[in-house]
Amino acid sequence: MALVEGEAFVGSAANTPACGAVSKAASDSDMATSCSSPALPKNVCANTGPPPFLAPSPPLEFVDGLNLTDAQLAKVRALRALVDALPIVEEIPEEAPAVKDKGWLSGLFSRSSSNVTKKEVRELTWEEVLWLANDLVLWRYLRSYSWDQNQAQQQLMQTIAWRRNRKPHCIHPDDVKATAARGSVYRKGFDIHGHPIVYFKPGREPAQSTKAAQEYTLYTMEKAIQSINKAKGRDQLVFLVDFTGFSITQVPSMDLSKEVVNILNDHYTDILAKAYMLDAPSYFDAVWKFVKVMLHPLTASKVEFIQTSNKKQLAKLMEHIPAEFLEESLGGSCGVVYDHQKYWMAEDKYHADIARHTKDTIAKMKEDEAFIGRLQTATSLQLAAAQEPLLAKSTTETSEEQ
Repeated sequence: MALVEGEAFVGSAANTPACGAVSKAASDSDMATSCSSPALPKNVCANTGPPPFLAPSPPLEFVDGLNLTDAQLAKVRALRALVDALPIVEEIPEEAPAVKDKGWLSGLFSRSSSNVTKKEVRELTWEEVLWLANDLVLWRYLRSYSWDQNQAQQQLMQTIAWRRNRKPHCIHPDDVKATAARGSVYRKGFDIHGHPIVYFKPGREPAQSTKAAQEYTLYTMEKAIQSINKAKGRDQLVFLVDFTGFSITQVPSMDLSKEVVNILNDHYTDILAKAYMLDAPSYFDAVWKFVKVMLHPLTASKVEFIQTSNKKQLAKLMEHIPAEFLEESLGGSCGVVYDHQKYWMAEDKYHADIARHTKDTIAKMKEDEAFIGRLQTATSLQLAAAQEPLLAKSTTETSEEQ
């Protein structure tokens, strides 16, 4: 049975770092929709994306349907022990390199992995502890690297460094509101397995865009991840890429295509359940051939091209995408087109609820002895790190005297 927007998707603190203040628009809104009690009708295509899932993510042992072996579960627990052993610090100094805007997607990839992955992650912020509290994140990295614990651990640490630098989870709705009005990227419903659907409409974007436009894609990705019902073991998204109105001038550069692949492979590893490329023009075949060779074979196998005018292909698509969440222009029964005002009112509300919930969660964590102990460890490690140059100098001077 398909999960629909009327079900209680009430956001996970494990995936909702607290970044920035609640917007006034959200605070003052008397909108009925709420994260804790969504007022969205069932089995209909709504004007808003699904609300976030705020309920705590259960340990993998209590999630049905994952079918993990004892050996696999042991590896998840080992990775859990490693991240839980990292000390907690209140703040880490920012070292954000300057970047240049490129195409409409470049905000996803404006800082390459090489800028951050060489830095060792020795501690975590409170927000990072919350992100890592979700066992499904650890499971996703392990399965992405064929259960090679060393590779999964290394890439997870690199992703922490990337998120710390890029801060995709900290993008505020107010920063991307104007860009969202184009309706080029938005969330709408779920597939039959409960994976949130993200619509991409590149034909509505100019070839060159602002930084806010680029960041909006990241913002939407993060909000889609936050809406996943993790209690049911879900941890992936579905992309519907509608090429209506797309022209050859909007094809991303080859360099940008490489960055797309790198960032999705490395920092949103195995987040894709399926990507449907709908009504792509014939010249896009050449772009796909170039991108496909860079993709992991498993990821490439999840990309499917559909011509909605082909009844057999459309029927195959609708085996996975409920008609009520597939727009009429693509052969579905959803007659609701993107309404920026209604969509963004909900986004403001969701962001405000996430911010409040995360703030409260961190406040409770700071009163928990287990976390307090890790914070004290962080202080002692920082003192030790500060003493290292002095110890090294002392050792050198002693050697010279001898």
